[in-house]
Amino acid sequence: QVASGNKGPCLSVALVSKTPASLCHILNKTRAAADVGINSEIIVKPASISEEELLNLINKLNNDDNVDGLLVQLPLPGEFWTPFNMIAAASAPFPLPPSLSPCLPPTP
Repeated sequence: QVASGNKGPCLSVALVSKTPASLCHILNKTRAAADVGINSEIIVKPASISEEELLNLINKLNNDDNVDGLLVQLPLPGEFWTPFNMIAAASAPFPLPPSLSPCLPPTP
């Protein structure tokens, strides 16, 4: 389809704080995506990002017609986990069945 002029799929990855392990993991994901014809973008945000700013970014990406998949790389700084509930099902590259939920630490 791409050869006939259609837009190829695009994966957006939100990386909060560039820890060496997370950066390596994301680079491997984007290389693997490129190997199969998937465009990707890495959006790096500082560890000081607020939960509200991250949620706004996720909302923006959820509503971007050019984004077909969205990953938020762990770990996230602080104690916020709401971002996982914000990723639209259509944007989750590996959606969970409704009977399962993400494996997250318990909230106090």
